[in-house]
Amino acid sequence: PQAGAQPTQEELMQQLQQLQSQVQLLLQEMAHIQSQLGGPQPWLVGVADVPRQPTGNTTATPPGTTKRIVRTAVFDVHVVAPDSALDLYLDSIDQARQALDQSQGTDQDRSTEERFFTDDLVGDNLIQLCFGSQKGSKLVQAYIESTRRPVNHQEVARVLSSCVQAAWADKYANFVLTALISHGDSAVHQLLVNALQGKVVDCAMSSKGCRSLIKLIEEDRSGVDLTQIIAELEARGRVLISHPSGHLVIKEMLEYSEHQRTVSVVTSYLLENLHDFARHKHASQVIEKVLDKAAVLNPIDKWKIELALAVQAVELSKDRFGCHVILHILRDDTDFTMENVRRAEMDGGETRRALFRDSGILAACQEAGLGRAPTPEEDLPRDIIVDLLTTEMSIGALRAEKFAKDIVDVLDEMRRIAAQQDASSQRTPP
Repeated sequence: PQAGAQPTQEELMQQLQQLQSQVQLLLQEMAHIQSQLGGPQPWLVGVADVPRQPTGNTTATPPGTTKRIVRTAVFDVHVVAPDSALDLYLDSIDQARQALDQSQGTDQDRSTEERFFTDDLVGDNLIQLCFGSQKGSKLVQAYIESTRRPVNHQEVARVLSSCVQAAWADKYANFVLTALISHGDSAVHQLLVNALQGKVVDCAMSSKGCRSLIKLIEEDRSGVDLTQIIAELEARGRVLISHPSGHLVIKEMLEYSEHQRTVSVVTSYLLENLHDFARHKHASQVIEKVLDKAAVLNPIDKWKIELALAVQAVELSKDRFGCHVILHILRDDTDFTMENVRRAEMDGGETRRALFRDSGILAACQEAGLGRAPTPEEDLPRDIIVDLLTTEMSIGALRAEKFAKDIVDVLDEMRRIAAQQDASSQRTPP
């Protein structure tokens, strides 16, 4: 078309057909390398551009070509390819799609365009687009977001399921996985769930893979069985709760879990070393999430954790991360009472009373100089924490600690409100 003229539908279709032949240059490179290796290699990952290094010798990469690297699980094969063959293809097909959208083509035009596009996103072509190329990854993501046929999502899911570990670890392909989870149906989710079995913990501990796993839990569809994924996470929860990436997955599992068992399993891991976990950057966040979920799913777990934290409430309030856990408890405005705990008990409170007796909380209260000893029947752990933090000695020490500033502010606000309520009750006639 002339400069500034809008291309016709026929011209756009011709352009798409011509572009298909251009990408064959790259595929021929792959086929040539595979033949040198003795045939197709199941562990061949993909192609990525390698920046040209300026050299002073005569063997430098010739002008008009790009040095490429084919990444494999064993070694790297360097080849010289026509300059930007894949980039040209990706840029051109993206421009053609945008022009087609702007021209408001007919359903038949769009169907034809989608068929050409789909043909380029199967088998080895899909792997090449997803891995090692930011433009290729974005193109596949755009396709996943725009296609209206679930079968297309399932085709992409089947291909990526065969190399799911490589996909979640790749800095480009993991975004394709996330897009597939966001826009795919239950059949797509089930394909990915099946592919992840036995690999869930490795995925959770991957800085990139955890995003896909979190999205899969978050986007859970009815009919998708996540039992095996949850079981694998629970089995290694002791390690994951303090892992930089794993703790994010555990928090997501707790957020969307409706099962008491999941909360209880994580609680049991936390109680093994609660005071150290409360001082940990990542594990402290898991404690906060467990407290929120346990209040609804299993109140006795919330009671156990808060009681154990109360023993060292003052010291934790001075800690960089422990202060956030204590602050979370103080700011808890849910209607949580001892009656909630009693209803969740199966033994009439015998276990609760034994835990209270063995926790060391009575000794901590005596050492702090509290005038009244708390009891397991009347006092919630949160109330005991408030009492321990508001003694004259404790509040004075906390005011000098930089990490306890917010805690002191909350305690001062509590005392102000309590004073107002007392003054109001004294003014009210009997």
